[in-house]
Amino acid sequence: MRTVKSFLSLLLIMAVTIPGFAEAKDTQKVGKITAVSGSSEVKKSGGTKQIKAFKSMAITQGDTIITGRNGKVNMDLDSDKEVIVGPNTKLVISQLVQNARAMSGKTNLSLLGGSVMVKVKKKLTGDSRFEIKTPTAIMGVMGTQFIVEYREGNSFVGVIEGTVAVSKPDGAQGPSVHANEQVHLNSSGDGVPETLILHDLPLFALEQYAEDVEQMLENHPTPDLQTLKEQLEKVRKEKQQAQGDEQEDEEQPESPVIIYEGTAPSRDRSDRGSSGGDPTPVVRPSIVSQGVFHPIPDQRTDLNIELALAGDSLKTVFYSTGERNLEEGTDYRLESGTQSGQQTIVLLKSFLQDRIGDRNSFELKLTFTSGYTLFVTVKAKEVKSPQLDIKEFYNNLHVYVPNNKTFILPFTTHIQPNVTDDLIDETQVLQDGVILQRVDFPPYEWKQNDSITIEENKLKIELGEGIPIGSLIDITVVSNTLKNKENGDVQEEEQRMQELRLEPSANPDFIEVDPINPQEIAINIMGFGFPLRELKLEFPPNNSGPDEAHVLVKGTDYEVNSDESTPSRLTLKSPLIQQLTEYGEYTLRVYLETPEEYQLKIALFRKP
Repeated sequence: MRTVKSFLSLLLIMAVTIPGFAEAKDTQKVGKITAVSGSSEVKKSGGTKQIKAFKSMAITQGDTIITGRNGKVNMDLDSDKEVIVGPNTKLVISQLVQNARAMSGKTNLSLLGGSVMVKVKKKLTGDSRFEIKTPTAIMGVMGTQFIVEYREGNSFVGVIEGTVAVSKPDGAQGPSVHANEQVHLNSSGDGVPETLILHDLPLFALEQYAEDVEQMLENHPTPDLQTLKEQLEKVRKEKQQAQGDEQEDEEQPESPVIIYEGTAPSRDRSDRGSSGGDPTPVVRPSIVSQGVFHPIPDQRTDLNIELALAGDSLKTVFYSTGERNLEEGTDYRLESGTQSGQQTIVLLKSFLQDRIGDRNSFELKLTFTSGYTLFVTVKAKEVKSPQLDIKEFYNNLHVYVPNNKTFILPFTTHIQPNVTDDLIDETQVLQDGVILQRVDFPPYEWKQNDSITIEENKLKIELGEGIPIGSLIDITVVSNTLKNKENGDVQEEEQRMQELRLEPSANPDFIEVDPINPQEIAINIMGFGFPLRELKLEFPPNNSGPDEAHVLVKGTDYEVNSDESTPSRLTLKSPLIQQLTEYGEYTLRVYLETPEEYQLKIALFRKP
């Protein structure tokens, strides 16, 4: 027995003192380029030169992929992860490692400009992480197919399959984007998910999407897939045409023109006239007046934009700054203006209903025979009927869902029940017009101890009994249930808060720690009103730490705020961090006082 103990002691000493003897650390993985087209280069990690990309080229952590205007690169970063780098793109492989203790890994890409399409072919394991970062947002992937674009300070995410969780640059939780949804994110990382618009996808992603649908049709032909194929083909052709027109304009630029009083548009300054001296220049083509469109697609009608031509004539109308050449007769028609020298562009109802989607504005690019270009921003009219403020709701979820019994819906205006019958009171209007439903369950039936009330711009639901944690719920306010308290405008369409999951969460849930320079660590716990019951710390396996989970002591190891109206702020104190001396991943388990004894898992990683 003594011999065995001595041998085990020797093994422990060797594991601590001999490099490579201890448990293996995370190792770098190697990806591979599977296809290249156009101008595409790679700057290898630590190098300064850019070398031409080629098929089967190895890609490792720290490499940068750079594509030109017609460039595209397909990469396999793992057996189940494919990344397609679009034209005019710069992508850094920030992290590409294999986890030492599990069949999982960590992949982190930094998109500095341009667009990428990602295909993750199987759901990631609990220890796997795959993120794409832009300067304005962080996209966390959970088994999906999606597109990310970053240009001019704004990010775009379009999801075809699965879900992408978005975080803001400061680490705050942003929106979750589900299948067939997209989101435009501003420089602060704010954005509201909307239905996926095929025209918003870059051309290379549309082409790949069309190929995937074609393959699915061969294996499982369905009417829906056939319809999707036709839509993709139509949009793809339109974007190809628009891109070709733009390239042609760039290759053959027209000279700028100055228009003078009493003359026709000309590129020759000798056409000024013979009066001697410099003539007085007149105003170039400009907007005399323009309409606004209804924010609800089905209620849009024709929209007029009246131009003062200033002796020029209209040549083309592009949608979204040259993205698509509009067709006269299909998308718009031209009419005479109200005065001589004016012309009216009538954007047709069909274009506004089918192409604009849920956007609040879009841009037109008008070109004239003289070479002059005029940009026009067309906006939706101000919404006066009550609209659900989805952005406000999800940005402050802890305020609007403080627990599993209370659900508060914020609206864009002050609201009141739309009572139209003297025999029906306000309470009945709200109970008839508000539908709360657990997904795949029948609608909830209001009970005597439930209440639905209104406070300024908020509709507040308070239940006598809570919804089970983990449930996925929908809340729908039927059309004509509410009206604007100030002007009486009635809610025109149903307002729906869709697929809200009562899933407790921790932010962040993966933290790198440094016991040599320990600092307090703050973690936001979204517990839906359920307090923390207990915290346990599990040490990395096969080290000198406790064999069983170590129960943490409040006040000594951690602190928790007492304000239940906000996410519980869990603070890990520095003496606890000092104890994490072993290399590897510690698991912090946070148990909540829920009927189901819910627990959260937070990884604390001690780097070598």
